[in-house]
Amino acid sequence: MIQEHKFNADLSVEVYETCKDSIEMKGCYNNVFNVLRYYGSKFYNNEWKIAYGYVSIHEVEGLMARHAFILDENDNVVDPTIVTTSSFDKDYKYEYVSFKVFNKLGDYTRTLSANDGQPALYNVFHKEEIEANQWGMQRKLMMIG
Repeated sequence: MIQEHKFNADLSVEVYETCKDSIEMKGCYNNVFNVLRYYGSKFYNNEWKIAYGYVSIHEVEGLMARHAFILDENDNVVDPTIVTTSSFDKDYKYEYVSFKVFNKLGDYTRTLSANDGQPALYNVFHKEEIEANQWGMQRKLMMIG
């Protein structure tokens, strides 16, 4: 099921500042995994969830890129990766959609283990990604990645 989410810019910047030694530009899949080291209790207590989906490209209208991000307790996006981009604008209305949300940390770690520990999880969510592409086409959006 495709879900739209609002961006929590303040919390994204805060998480980036806390974890910046482990956050890399264009490294969203690893970055989400690395945030676990700093905010483990948020995930273990099911306050935060890991999501896979798409984010709008600030510079290119009508384009969304495959992305991993965190959902806070209000299902708003926490995205330390977006903060690393040269075009990051805290006031810009980034658009996020998820096609897979791991409601429990154990589900995420089991999925990683079953896929050689590769956090991008390419070729895992075929059905969900097809649904996301159809969602995008209905809105005249191109989903890439």
